[in-house]
Amino acid sequence: MGKISIVIISYNRPNDLLELLIDISCFDNTKELLDEVIILNNNSTENYSLVRNFITETPHVPWNYIDLDENLGVSRGRNKGMQMAKGEFLMIVDDDVLLKDTKTLLKIKSFYESEFALINNVGVFTPLIIYKETNQIQQSAFPHKKFNKYFQQPEFLTSYFIGATHIIKNEVLQKTGYLPEDFFYGMEEYDLSYRIIIAGYSLAFTNTIKVLHKESVKGRLPKKEKLFMMWQNKSKVARRYLPIIYFFSTFFSWSFFYLKNSRFHWKGWITGITRLPSLMKINSSVKLPKHFKSYLKKTEARLYF
Repeated sequence: MGKISIVIISYNRPNDLLELLIDISCFDNTKELLDEVIILNNNSTENYSLVRNFITETPHVPWNYIDLDENLGVSRGRNKGMQMAKGEFLMIVDDDVLLKDTKTLLKIKSFYESEFALINNVGVFTPLIIYKETNQIQQSAFPHKKFNKYFQQPEFLTSYFIGATHIIKNEVLQKTGYLPEDFFYGMEEYDLSYRIIIAGYSLAFTNTIKVLHKESVKGRLPKKEKLFMMWQNKSKVARRYLPIIYFFSTFFSWSFFYLKNSRFHWKGWITGITRLPSLMKINSSVKLPKHFKSYLKKTEARLYF
């Protein structure tokens, strides 16, 4: 098995990032398995001097720290990091997670060499993401909507991955392309997930790797601007890849979700509704193979919302 590149995009969370880097510096088998740790500072306004000092003090880790001169957003930022990565496998992590298991690299290797991954041609997998606060599974970062049915399973195939932490084969990205760059925030994982399925790969979950997420158990409701982008982007994904009925169900379900969670921001809701005709004009140039529909059915994908 080839080496692993770790890609981290950070924005205004230097203390969180430093804690994550300390975890990575304690990994076992870094010489054999770790190709590089790419850290992109997404034009933060906070002081990252402690992060830079730590990188200087731990030269045994192949750090590659870069200050960006603009905030590229989630998709463009991750794309830049992934395009730079040379490893056979890319571990994409948010800067507010912790990786306390020193055998993380070994477990990535073991999973991709497992019979389950080989038989199913797994191209990307999501690890178990749990709340740091309570040590409980974070349902909003669990890669299946039927949580009660799947949460006790050690591994399973699914229809999408979680952006906060996932491990993807570099070869997959060479075939599918990267995250959609017209998505500044939200739902970019669904777009790439569908392209991964179309390309003939599976998506998986395994609980052998655990990630601690600092997000509060109470969650953090996105600002209305981010909710708006999530609504519009999920509708774009449905229009590109799914039958028209799922586009309409997604668009209108998300419109009410936006209205409720933006505390009835009517101006934004009206703006979003008026974009329906332009979204309808989106034509997918992707030919959907027969296995695409059967894979979504097999993995019990939720398509209507």
